[in-house]
Amino acid sequence: MSLSPKIGTLKRGIPRMEYAPLSAKVAWLRSTLMSDEQLATLSQGDLPTCIASLSNTEYGKWCAGISQNSRPRQVYDLIKNCIIACEKLVVRYAPGASKKYLEAYMLHWDAEEIKANILYSYREGYASLQGFIEKLGPPWNELNKRLDETQKAGDAVLLTAATDEIYLKELISAYNKLRSCERGQLAKFVETQYSWFFYKANLLNQNYSTSFEYSIRPKILQMNFQDLLKGLQFNEAVNKGDETVTRSLHKWAESQRHNDQFSPAPAQAAFYLKEEEGKKLGEIIISKLLRLKLAGTT
Repeated sequence: MSLSPKIGTLKRGIPRMEYAPLSAKVAWLRSTLMSDEQLATLSQGDLPTCIASLSNTEYGKWCAGISQNSRPRQVYDLIKNCIIACEKLVVRYAPGASKKYLEAYMLHWDAEEIKANILYSYREGYASLQGFIEKLGPPWNELNKRLDETQKAGDAVLLTAATDEIYLKELISAYNKLRSCERGQLAKFVETQYSWFFYKANLLNQNYSTSFEYSIRPKILQMNFQDLLKGLQFNEAVNKGDETVTRSLHKWAESQRHNDQFSPAPAQAAFYLKEEEGKKLGEIIISKLLRLKLAGTT
């Protein structure tokens, strides 16, 4: 399946007012992004000061209850739920196929939760894993087809890769339903993710001596990981590849700050940057919690 559209220079068929509400909400979301200086300030001082400093931000009402008794997972969930709420508010104002695309992108939150539950269930035993997978609804119920090969391979990583593939199928399907002039600025974002998935799945097959079958294949890879990851062991290669993709997507998201508004690309970029911010904020708060817990045991 080719992801690359024919990119037009004119925004034919897209009335300016069609994207006006979305553009306004994207501008709002961008205005909530913290600077590096703000995050650095939050990293200093104690936990109560950090939480108090968030009171006038979008995180305020979500993080107000965080204390030294909170667990890292609670912090992660609170920040995640705040960001999801922000993204849903923006998506509400997206027109037509752009709304479907942004909703498909947000499935990555479900994918991350499912992958975490897969790993937990697998440690509990195959029966637990099977029970979890069988309860999933569409599109995630496709994972049922991967249970046998997961059992044969003796590792749940194949099932997590299948979860990534389902997410990408949904994203690419929604992407291809956009008008060509709407897809242009999104091409690098979507193709970079799929190029890395395609290469990582090949690494998986080599490492586990399996034959992971793809239901979608790119005709052209946006990024070539062959030279970058040559000679690395599986885990090292995956970590380095993930870091490379993260840097590439961050650079793309930053480049969209002042680009064409008649596309879901600016919203996609704002979502990505907000999620990066959330990860950094979570790390700051959790590090303070861990220091408090460590101090309490000495």
